[in-house]
Amino acid sequence: MERLASGKMACPDHPTAPPTITVEPSSGIVCVFKFTCSYCGVLVESNKMSEKDANNRFTLNTQLAFGTILAGGHRSTAETIAVHLGLPPPVTLSEWAKDMEYLREVTSKVADRSMYQAAEEAVEAVNDTDITVSCDGTWQRRGFSSKNGVATVITHSKDKPGKVIDVEVMSSYCFTCSRYDDDAPKHNCTKNHQGTAGSMETTGMVRIFCRSLEKRGTRYLNYLGDGDSKAFSAVKDAMPYGPDTTIEKLECVGHVQKRMGTMLLSKVEQCKGKEFSWRGRKHRGIGGLGKLNKSTIMAIQVQYGIAIRNNIGDLEGMKRCIWAIWHHKNKNHSDCGTSCPAVNGTGDGNANSLPIFVLNEIKPVFETLSEKSLLKKCLHGGTQNNNESFHKIIWSYCSKNQFVQRCRLELAVNCAVVHFNDGVTNLSSVYNYLNISVGQQLAKHLYGKDFLRVGSAQKLLGKEGNGRRKRKISSKPDNQDYQAGAF
Repeated sequence: MERLASGKMACPDHPTAPPTITVEPSSGIVCVFKFTCSYCGVLVESNKMSEKDANNRFTLNTQLAFGTILAGGHRSTAETIAVHLGLPPPVTLSEWAKDMEYLREVTSKVADRSMYQAAEEAVEAVNDTDITVSCDGTWQRRGFSSKNGVATVITHSKDKPGKVIDVEVMSSYCFTCSRYDDDAPKHNCTKNHQGTAGSMETTGMVRIFCRSLEKRGTRYLNYLGDGDSKAFSAVKDAMPYGPDTTIEKLECVGHVQKRMGTMLLSKVEQCKGKEFSWRGRKHRGIGGLGKLNKSTIMAIQVQYGIAIRNNIGDLEGMKRCIWAIWHHKNKNHSDCGTSCPAVNGTGDGNANSLPIFVLNEIKPVFETLSEKSLLKKCLHGGTQNNNESFHKIIWSYCSKNQFVQRCRLELAVNCAVVHFNDGVTNLSSVYNYLNISVGQQLAKHLYGKDFLRVGSAQKLLGKEGNGRRKRKISSKPDNQDYQAGAF
């Protein structure tokens, strides 16, 4: 191939013959330009955008679909962007669905490889195939009335950050079944769950535990979960490792910490109409100024969590520190730490004390939340924060505000697994499977997102993180996303 002085392409056999340019009908946003010799009709060159993959599909359309997913959008999103740029609209809905299925298969391979490596790292960390995992579920719709849900299992280690080791995407909806009711033709049904949305987590956990030996070569013998024991009870009853192997339940420290605030608020509500006599005066209820108000409850809740986290592996020390909170409010500082004003000499430590009738009413709460049977399940000091973070990444790739079918949700979950375990940069592995070269701009974009992610994590460990924690104690966050089933 040669080029004329004017820059136009020319046929090697007829270099002086001007090329003929033909434009083929577009397929999605792809428009093929072909340059042929006007003399002999030999194809000289076609534009690079017209490259096709092994399935005879234009790679540019596949790249558009994948980019739209990573932006958390759908076909309508891609169409809006295309028309604003003066480009043809994306491929038809049927072709778009084929792209989604193709990408789902490819991302599934990448995600499986990532989760298998996470399992190997977990085994290597403890030098044993019996590991501890953090288990939780999430739903697409806020609350517990969703047709789509995801059960997630993440490794738990004191020394290394947790990684996703297995997921189960469940859906109780199939478009074809819903359209034809009982007379649906033979088709590939996407429904893989029968029952309520609340039972999705239970069903998903049982499936994950029952295949752990086959798929990951590990046994999940320590189940770190929240206070809801339905999923754990179902896993335990399923006996995935035989009747002689016991799975131990561990409590999420974050959820146990919240119980303190919930139980104290409940106690304030219970004592609303109750009268107390103290120092010659009558008091109605235990809430309000100088008694058990919201800021005091939040402070006790945080101190309770600190008492657990500062005594990992020490049951007696944990119990002693929890009761030190109650004694501190009763002006007894014998068990207080160095942060107490009465101990370090910065004050008498009695400024935040509570009346004795309030302390007597909340004493049963401390007795309940300092039981050894509960604290033994908290000796690990772990939380489900990793699960919540992973769930948020899932819903950044698949918005909760627009219903999707199972294929689209699985695609988002696969991308979230790679993102969470290995970083956004490793999503470029999908292009390697597609035999598409990663451009400089894409590589720079993915690296930049990882850089910002690491920078945000470092800020949370520094002064900004301390300020954030203080603001959390002083005020209740007004966040509609942080509720049951939000993430």
